[in-house]
Amino acid sequence: MLRFRSLVGNSLAIMAIMILIAVAAGAWNSAISTVRKKVEPYTKRPREDGITHPPQTPVFDLDGKLKHLTGLLESDDHHIARRAAITIGDLRKNASSVLTVLRAKIDHPDENVRAAIDDAIAKIEADINGPHDQTPRD
Repeated sequence: MLRFRSLVGNSLAIMAIMILIAVAAGAWNSAISTVRKKVEPYTKRPREDGITHPPQTPVFDLDGKLKHLTGLLESDDHHIARRAAITIGDLRKNASSVLTVLRAKIDHPDENVRAAIDDAIAKIEADINGPHDQTPRD
């Protein structure tokens, strides 16, 4: 009988601990949800550097993204302009519609931005032209 009481007591203690863990997990999820709701409006503001980002631009809106990136090429901050040129180049032939804009921006005052624009043009043109003849040689 003593063993039975001990077993029941241990089982009740384990059940109580499990209930406390479940309640704590529920409270944690509720707290996280509350924090997310309070923080969300602040995450959609323009950054302090003054760059306005396109609001929730869908992934498939390539033209909108390219327009935004080409606008960043005119930034006074050469780091931003350089990064925009690199990103455009990484899009390869998908960015072929902005080749004329890139060629017009090739005279950027910063040499690093000019190099990034030149690389972007080269990447896009290489992807448009396709791979060269890669037949094995005897």
